[in-house]
Amino acid sequence: MSNENQPAPAAIFRRQVEAAAKSILAHHPRATEAAARVGLAFAAAARAARDPSALYGCTPQSVAACIAQCALADLYPGGHAPSVYLVPQSARRGEPAELQWRLTHRGMAAIAARSGWSVHTVPVSRADLPGLRLDCGEVEAFAPADPSAAVTAWDDLAGVIVVLRSPAGQRVRLWVSVATIAGRRRVSRMADGGPWNAWPVQMAQGAAIREIVARGALPLELPDDT
Repeated sequence: MSNENQPAPAAIFRRQVEAAAKSILAHHPRATEAAARVGLAFAAAARAARDPSALYGCTPQSVAACIAQCALADLYPGGHAPSVYLVPQSARRGEPAELQWRLTHRGMAAIAARSGWSVHTVPVSRADLPGLRLDCGEVEAFAPADPSAAVTAWDDLAGVIVVLRSPAGQRVRLWVSVATIAGRRRVSRMADGGPWNAWPVQMAQGAAIREIVARGALPLELPDDT
């Protein structure tokens, strides 16, 4: 039989996810719509993955758990600005991979917004450190040499400015150094792979938000992702 008529792996994966989602979300007020949305998001994540086959081989139980987390949090993977990463990970060599649900910095900001907080992150290049002035961890001034330039590499990252605006309208800019972020990276099971390897600057922004939460400056409950 010709392979031309065979559906693409991403399409098969989407159908499998939708079928599982319909069962898991049976009591959701818009179960069919929710299942379709989850299916689309997971298929988009598969298309964007560097190794889509790693997603397809994850255990059904772990995929189901990620479906449930997406539905409960109303946060989804896929697209140019995902709220969630889906990361295949094996506990031991030779064991089937399990799909891990990981918040991005955008997902964290979305959760904060539900409580009235605005959270914005600004990666700072090493070249821009001369334009940064701090006072007890707060950013008093920041004047990048080239405001249009984006930090795209871990080796160029000096740290992240986390800009908070409280529900009362108070605004503060807090500094998280790359050394602090690196410490959080080291204790992660994905320190040398997964999104830390593929998207280090985005992951650094999420780690910076977690650091601010740990300091008590942002009253937010986030799932553990180590």
